[in-house]
Amino acid sequence: MPFPINALETKNGDPVPDPKSQLAGKVVALWCPACQIFTPLLSVLHEEAQENNIDFEVIYVSSDHSAEESLEYRKAKHGEWYSIPFEQTAAYKIKYGVFAGKEQSTFSDTERRSGIPTLVIVDPTGKEMDLLDCDDNKVIQEIEGKGTAFLKRWEAFKW
Repeated sequence: MPFPINALETKNGDPVPDPKSQLAGKVVALWCPACQIFTPLLSVLHEEAQENNIDFEVIYVSSDHSAEESLEYRKAKHGEWYSIPFEQTAAYKIKYGVFAGKEQSTFSDTERRSGIPTLVIVDPTGKEMDLLDCDDNKVIQEIEGKGTAFLKRWEAFKW
């Protein structure tokens, strides 16, 4: 079981000390990659939330082919958010049923609920509080239009 989250990495692959304390009091969104449009939007949203003291944290769940590929992608494209260590990502994909279509054969016993990119808002026990298909143009337009005000919908789910 992937919860509680006991290991996180920085954008550069460094271990995060005491992950639980880093997430306390924040809305936590697990995020899977692969969207040219959504990645920069999420990066700006996260950065603006940090600048405005809005407690919102993103945790990346990689769908890359290797830990090395994941690290390269994070360094090149990510905002300053955390990630689940590559070797632990399968447990999250199975728990939430969110993974890339290319991974369907790997998770053939798991019902795929959503592809990528997707945000899964979770509580400290790992209970899913909301799931947002970020490949939907309506969602992208709503985030662009509202900016950090979009995050108010998850205020009740702070850790």
